Amino acid sequence: MSASTDAEKAATYWLYRATGVERFANMKNDPRTRANRIKTLLAELRDLQRGINTAHAALAIWDRFTTDEQIRHALGNMDTRKTWSNYDLYYKVDKGEITPADARQSCIEGATLAVNGPVRRRWIEHVLNRLAFERSMLGDVPHYDGELTPVIIQAFAREQGAEVPKCTVPHAGVFRLESPVLLPAHIAPEASLALSEDGWRDLMQASGYTVPARTARRVSAKPDAVPLINPSEEQAEQLQTIWNLHMVAACKGKHSAAKPNSIYSTTQTTYSANSKGDYAPFKTIEIAADGRRVRMEWQRQERVRSGEPVARIRISTIGAEFYKPDALLVITDKPSKPLPMDLDALEAAARQAAGEEEAAA
Repeated sequence: MSASTDAEKAATYWLYRATGVERFANMKNDPRTRANRIKTLLAELRDLQRGINTAHAALAIWDRFTTDEQIRHALGNMDTRKTWSNYDLYYKVDKGEITPADARQSCIEGATLAVNGPVRRRWIEHVLNRLAFERSMLGDVPHYDGELTPVIIQAFAREQGAEVPKCTVPHAGVFRLESPVLLPAHIAPEASLALSEDGWRDLMQASGYTVPARTARRVSAKPDAVPLINPSEEQAEQLQTIWNLHMVAACKGKHSAAKPNSIYSTTQTTYSANSKGDYAPFKTIEIAADGRRVRMEWQRQERVRSGEPVARIRISTIGAEFYKPDALLVITDKPSKPLPMDLDALEAAARQAAGEEEAAA
């Protein structure tokens, strides 16, 4: 009985182990997991290529800096990663432990080893082979048949580890890719590469690059902004008169009388300098088709607009008082546009309302 119990425990244990191995294998073969592994490998590839690019840039620096003063300046004022030098190399030169020429030669040897050394090259080949295997397990990379643009080629080169790639179109149907340093070895052995459209498509497919699909832009939940209008002085005066009449009608039957306001004129520079913040003297507001300002009001525990806006205009709150409307603002150095409303009809209605209120009083 003891032997049978031990055998049952062993069988249960090894069944548990086998289930775990199967689950782990399924996880490793999952397409999403494999796609994430490809992203990690591409990041490693870019990191390895970045070291080679930095070494090329360092060699270019030391080709220009040859005198002792130039070498001291580079070691003391430039980033050690850009010059491929140790952090204490400058102090050794400053103390006289080594000569500037020897320090320069040491940096050149280190950068040359990074560019032509076998270790980094083997790592790059290893990562490329792993990428090829992972991509083959996902299936064949589709051949890109869409419109080819310089932006697509730059994105492809950037993902493969190219340093600040720039693509131009020197001739019709030909795209030239350039970089300040040599391009990645699996793309080209030089700092530039010019291919036809079909050549770039084949190279992207051979490198396992898939052009990402364009995603639709998210639709904003905010309503579309109405146009910002700078009215003429004539229309501004007429709308200001309508606002004054509205204030007169609103003040009938109250102890205080309405105070009329007039338009305010200024330049765009002055308006921009004084329109920032909630308490700025200049503001931009929305107006409805009846000429009234659109405000946010509470209705049934919900904030809604008091009207449907048709335009935005600028106002001035300088000298604001109770029972005094805002002053319509006109930008003098910008072109004017007509307001999308019938101001004559609005003024007649406002005068009639003000007269009816006055007769009722």
